Amino acid sequence: MIRYRAVLYMTRSYIPWVCYWTFSAFHMRFAPLLSLLIVTGILLAEYREKRFALMDVVMLGYALIAAFFNYLTPLDWFLTGDGYFGYGTLTLMAVLSILRRKPFAQYYISKEHPQTAKDNRAAFLFSGIWSIVFFISTCIFLLIRTPAAAVISSNVFVALGILSSLRILYIPKNP
Repeated sequence: MIRYRAVLYMTRSYIPWVCYWTFSAFHMRFAPLLSLLIVTGILLAEYREKRFALMDVVMLGYALIAAFFNYLTPLDWFLTGDGYFGYGTLTLMAVLSILRRKPFAQYYISKEHPQTAKDNRAAFLFSGIWSIVFFISTCIFLLIRTPAAAVISSNVFVALGILSSLRILYIPKNP
């Protein structure tokens, strides 16, 4: 069995977001289309299982909206506001999934531990940590107007989220 499968699957779901943020930071209008292409590939791979990660479905919607605004309107909101719009969307996704009692992280945890119950505490904790990381990153992008500084600051919290996720999922509570 592959160790760290849950984190690998979440990382895969993060790839279209990272591509979007990276290319949007340089005001490249193709950023949402590239993300749309990547997330479509991910969703097609998930289609075989008939289960989709909420984060991927949200990215699909986000990329469609961003592409609409970038190509069909004179507005460049999704290029200049890529960080806070993107992280704000992820914050909303994470918080709403917890409030609906269907934490988005359950999909990733079930990849590692298919036998887990749907009300797995680790999924709520995992989703809660990421909702905090996403919220802090939203605030960073709103407060720090220098894209490079915002990305670096935000990535510190993403790294902390990854370390916390690994701690929750893989380090035994009792030796």
